[in-house]
Amino acid sequence: MSKVLTDADRTADELEAAKLKKILTKVRENNYEVPSEHNPWELTKLMMKYIGVQDGELRDRLIYSNMYRWIKADVFTSEQLRGLLRTSLDQDHLFYGLGEKGTNSVFTRAFAVLIIPLVVGKHLANPFLEQEEISHAVNRVLDYMDQEKDIRGYVYKKGWAHAIAHGADAIDELALVPTVTKDELNRMLTTIQLKFLNTHEVFLDEEEERMTTAIVSIMDRHVFSRDELTEWIEGFANHVTRETCQFLPEHLLNIKLLLQALINRLMSSGSEYQSLIPVIQTTKKKLYA
Repeated sequence: MSKVLTDADRTADELEAAKLKKILTKVRENNYEVPSEHNPWELTKLMMKYIGVQDGELRDRLIYSNMYRWIKADVFTSEQLRGLLRTSLDQDHLFYGLGEKGTNSVFTRAFAVLIIPLVVGKHLANPFLEQEEISHAVNRVLDYMDQEKDIRGYVYKKGWAHAIAHGADAIDELALVPTVTKDELNRMLTTIQLKFLNTHEVFLDEEEERMTTAIVSIMDRHVFSRDELTEWIEGFANHVTRETCQFLPEHLLNIKLLLQALINRLMSSGSEYQSLIPVIQTTKKKLYA
């Protein structure tokens, strides 16, 4: 459930958020240089507190953009990055209000999950996370994706939520970690498939493109045989044809869009997996039957 705040809490939070916005606006105007009058780690902890704020400019253009640049610029120590990853994955961030639809809690989840690929990206460049931490991140992200019900992309007057696309970005980056196991990669493919099979609303903001990027990264780990990948692809149509009466045209559209995006990506990239394109095309055609 979402947190219940008193009027006093809201007033204090609004004042604190306004102060943070003023600080981060100044940071942006100064080309994202670390401000000498503020401790960057303490400021980052405050940013994580307000990462799900309804103010789209503060949430997206200031908090996320600032974190992106500071992480890329090696402002944080390895231990601080660990802490940032733990916070992103916790109940008050990635799992905050999970299961709700149409509420503001989605912004916290959607932007918490977007921090994860930033930290994992630093690990890929210079490993510092333990295998247990990587596996924990994989499990938490996939548990989150299994349970996320709010698929809104751009929300009027509040900016981007885009939780499914952001979750795809996290899966994509985690799939690139060499120590992520075949079992974990297989669970990623299963989670992706079930998300598109079980979502009965149309994805409107190119979620299928972001998810295709994750799929290709999983395939490029070269741990699955062609037969295993074929079985996964055919699973989309096999599931639908067994229970056709439960599926709506809008629902089938999501699957078709994902499969077409995968076809386009394999064709345009010259991928070694182009031999799977006929399998994808055949599976896609079965959805029209």
